[in-house]
Amino acid sequence: MNVIASSPEGLEKYLASEIIELGGFNINTYKRSVSFECDYATFYRIHFFSRVAFRFYRQVARFVCYDRLSLYEGVRDSFDWLKWLPSEKTFNVQVTGRTSSLSHSHFTALEVKNSITDLQQSVLNKRSNISLDNPDLIIHLHLNNDCGVLSLQSTFESLHKRGYRPAIGNAPLKENLASGLLKMTEWNGTKPLVDLMCGSGTFLIEAINQILKVPLKFQHLIKQKHLEMQYLKL
Repeated sequence: MNVIASSPEGLEKYLASEIIELGGFNINTYKRSVSFECDYATFYRIHFFSRVAFRFYRQVARFVCYDRLSLYEGVRDSFDWLKWLPSEKTFNVQVTGRTSSLSHSHFTALEVKNSITDLQQSVLNKRSNISLDNPDLIIHLHLNNDCGVLSLQSTFESLHKRGYRPAIGNAPLKENLASGLLKMTEWNGTKPLVDLMCGSGTFLIEAINQILKVPLKFQHLIKQKHLEMQYLKL
């Protein structure tokens, strides 16, 4: 499968190295993202062991998209929505990028939604509802150079939220940023690590987990069930 991983800016090459170690291949790095290919086992593995990524998106379609009509038809015809999105399931749409004719992300997201629900209504005589808080499926559209790329977002919340910190203070350091900065230092656990301004201890916790290769326990992966429900089937 083709996958995109979103990354903190400046840490793309460290995320790429991490993905290679976990079994990904055909790696390409971009600003704030890394694309790669992997099998099902690796797709699951990176969700529990990648310490730098924000989110993962599985690409499911690519189509020419330069205006409202091409967007509507491209979304409708490029993926088997009737098979993978039953009308009783909820979804929402996230949009990044733009084209010369599609520059408003909210309008673009509405057109994606209309394309899918109109198809459901015409064939099934019923349609899915939109959910902003707890959708069964998150559809991501990226627009660039008159091209639309549709992906399924694997988790609702960002993966920097490890689940070990129930409360945070003001201006906290994101866990994946801390882990990426540690990778930049090439610290391997053979020398003492001292954090003189540890605050909530994010650097130290991430360092210990990184050296011990502790799998990340993301509670929202279980709650959302995106991986369980969608990617075993696709």
